[in-house]
Amino acid sequence: MLYSYILKPNDVLINGLKAPVLLDERAQSHYAVRAGSSKKAEIIAYLETVFPGRSRAVSCLTERISDSDSRKLQGFKNLRDCYVFSSDIMQNPEIVEAVWRVENGSFKQAEEIDFSPLVWENIRDDDDVFFAKIRHYMLILKQGYIPPEYIKRASP
Repeated sequence: MLYSYILKPNDVLINGLKAPVLLDERAQSHYAVRAGSSKKAEIIAYLETVFPGRSRAVSCLTERISDSDSRKLQGFKNLRDCYVFSSDIMQNPEIVEAVWRVENGSFKQAEEIDFSPLVWENIRDDDDVFFAKIRHYMLILKQGYIPPEYIKRASP
């Protein structure tokens, strides 16, 4: 199973899990600082410099975020709903075009997903972008979203 955390409120169970290219401005504000602009076209252009297809990609983890003592992780979780979907979706070429592995700040295309345990202890409360320290995956989506029929809300 794969897990994605999406800001509350959201419409994931109605309209699917959307990549940045399909997000509204509120949801794109997360990328505005890195892009140096709040304009959608400039945010999308910036994302495409990360790797080809990044603007159509969603981030996912191979396990739920730990119930650790980290205020950073707990704060992140409290602002988001957790959604789960089967990793089998990667075999559906109508939905997933490619998969990228992100680890220690580097990006590389992945043929398989590593489901070994994640090391949550690496996260410190003063980390700016803690996902740089946690192995995760970016699924490049052919249409920019995972349809809602493939997604469930993870139980609390």
